[in-house]
Order: sequence, then structure tokens, then C-alpha cells
Amino acid sequence: MRWKPLNLLVLFFLVGLLPGLAGAARVSEVRLAEHPGFTRCVIEMDAEPQYSVGNMSRQANLVTIMLAGVTSAPSSAHLSGVIEQIQDTSIEHSERLNACNVHLRTRGTVRVETQRLQSPWRVVIDLYPEGATPPAETPSATAAPTATPTAAPEPAPASEVPPPLVREIGGRYRPRTIIIDPGHGGRHRGGLGELNGRTWSEAEITLPIGFELHRLLAADPLFKPVLTRTKDEYIGLRERTRIAEQNRGDLFLSIHLNAVAGNAADRRRARGLEFYTWSYDSSDKKPWKYLVNLENEVDEGPGIRRDALPLLNGMLRDALETQSTESQRVARGLEQAFLQDTFFRKDYRGIKDARFKVLENYDMPSVLIEVCFITNPDELRWISSAERQKRVARYIYEGTLRYYEAHDPQFRAARGAMLAKN
Repeated sequence: MRWKPLNLLVLFFLVGLLPGLAGAARVSEVRLAEHPGFTRCVIEMDAEPQYSVGNMSRQANLVTIMLAGVTSAPSSAHLSGVIEQIQDTSIEHSERLNACNVHLRTRGTVRVETQRLQSPWRVVIDLYPEGATPPAETPSATAAPTATPTAAPEPAPASEVPPPLVREIGGRYRPRTIIIDPGHGGRHRGGLGELNGRTWSEAEITLPIGFELHRLLAADPLFKPVLTRTKDEYIGLRERTRIAEQNRGDLFLSIHLNAVAGNAADRRRARGLEFYTWSYDSSDKKPWKYLVNLENEVDEGPGIRRDALPLLNGMLRDALETQSTESQRVARGLEQAFLQDTFFRKDYRGIKDARFKVLENYDMPSVLIEVCFITNPDELRWISSAERQKRVARYIYEGTLRYYEAHDPQFRAARGAMLAKN
């Protein structure tokens, strides 16, 4: 697609209206990726961007991002696979005007949301199909469907055909693949707790929670659950993320129990639920080294997930940005579900971020759930009950529903159609 020089002339006048045009910037990359319910365009720069988004050609299906003070730019955008919502893209740069246009021609009318981020500087443009309405701040949870208990689940193959009900309510809907990761296993027992003369391990409690969550999700035709482990075996952190990627996961949920080293008083003091999302720099200025080492399985070797470091540069950075934003949204949905229970509400520790290796799933939102402290005798007594483990699984299921109902228009429409048929 070729763009008329008139566009740049219009841009020249438009950028004059933008505030603070001091300095010059280079556009290092323009990349697009498709996500559930929207398309994201990321324009990465080496200095603070001065930009405006508009429709210069008066074409309903053309979105233009106008950048001022730009000394250089790539000749084309990088597309991460086939993007159904985008028909064509083009980048035009004027060295004389130090200005740049990024054009996105869509296949339908879209609603545009933008934000300016830093470290590095970038403009993030999200394109939502026309008619997709913003979700309510606090959507109500949907009750889990009743289902006959299934046998011990096995990871579902990526090529599995969607359930018939889903095909009936919408041929284009693809069940959301939820990766269930019961923490630790095998030689990695995780945290340990003592109760009535018996030693409990984190690995033996997270697995039945994972099984029950798999059962609930498998009974819902809008989901396809996949377990990273189905027995008490060691699965490395690199392998867990590989399973998630191979199965084209839409969401990664890692189930853990918290732990703290110290004397009996320290162990009794530490209590409560908390959620973690991935961050290069932890929000906790003094993170517990014990917990970080425990969850990162430090004896696996210093090279684990070293291949993830290049992802912090280049075309996949937008996936990390999406992961960070979406993971926070998932955590808020889980938070709403869990805090219905007074047990979790009274000692709740909040949503945090940490550099946990298992959360380096750069192409899907990921949340690590520290259900409670296995080193606290009172909390261990609570979570050692099979019925309460099922309750935890139900809260994770309900929190997952909250997230998708709030932030995935296709999921919301499919659920509405499904409920209308029943």
C-alpha cells in the first residue's frame, strides 16, 4: 500500500500542536500481535515519544499514529503471525520534517486505546472491534458448572477438537487453553510443614488442587485445561514453560504454598494468601531470598531460562508488556474470587511481582498463587483438608471466569450464547 505525500504535509501541521517537541527520537521497531479480543501495536523508541492518533484520510478503517521529532524509523512493521483484524500496514518517515506516520488499515471499525510507557519508551496502541464495550469494574462471578467427576486428568493434546456445544454456539470460538501448573514435585518437595507429627510437602498438596481445577475447567466447554504434571514427578521450570508454549496456552496458573525459614515464632507469624506476577525488578524491596530460591529451584543451575533474556529485546517485548498488564488483570480476578472467603480475607497479603522463573511465559499472562503458608501450623491444618483443597480450586476457577468475562469479548459472547441455550 502506498501513501500520498499529502499525509505527511497534514502531519507537519498536526505535530506542531503536540506539546514538548524538544529532542529527537529514533523508532527502533514497530510490531503487531493478536491477542484474545484485541490487536496490539507497539512502537518502540529511544526517547520519550510525542505522538497523536487519528484518522487523516477520513477512512473509517484506517488508524494513523503520528510521531513527531523522529530522526529514523524502520521501513515496515513486524507482524507476529497472521493478524485477522489488520488488512495492511505501512510506515512512512520524513527526514526533512523529522516526522513519522504508522498506518494500520483494519478489516472493520475499531475502538482505539493508547498508552505511553517507558524503560524503554514506547507507544502502545490497542485496537478493539467496534461494539466491544469496556467491562464493568467488578463483574459478578459465574457459578461453576456441575459435572460428574472425571478420572485423573491427563494433559490434553493441542489438536483436540472443541466440544460440540462450542461449535454450536459459535464456529469461530476457540476454547481458552488454561495451563495448570501444580508447583514442585519429585525431588523438589517445595516448602515443608509439620502437623501432628507428620511432615507435609508443598508438592503433595498442590497436585490435588490442580486435579480439581482441571476437572472444573474440563466441565466448562469454553476452556481446555492442560496440566504440567499429573503425578509426583519432577518437571523442570524450563519444561513447564515449554509445555505451556507447545499447547499454545492462553493463561498460565502456577499453584504453590508459601514458606518462610526461621524459628517457630517466625513461622507462626507468616500467614496469608498472595499472588505474584512476573517482573524483572521485584516490587518488594526486600524479597525473602528463601522464597525466591525455593520457587526458582536454584539447584537446577544458573543457566535456567537464560534463553528468555533475549526476549527483553526485539519483537517479543510487546508480548512481555501484554503479559505484565494481563497478568495483573488475572490476579485481580483471582483476588475477587478468593476474598469472598473470610479465611483468605483476614490475612491477605496482596498482589506482588517477583522474578520467578516459572512466570517467564512471555506469550501468555501468568500468575503464581501462594495459597497460604505451609510453614504456619494453622494454615497447614486448613489446607491439608481435601475439601478445602477443592474450595481453593473452585476459587481459582471462579477467578479465571472473572478475568475472561471482564476482558475477553469473544469469551463473554460465547458464554452468553451458551447460557441462553441452557
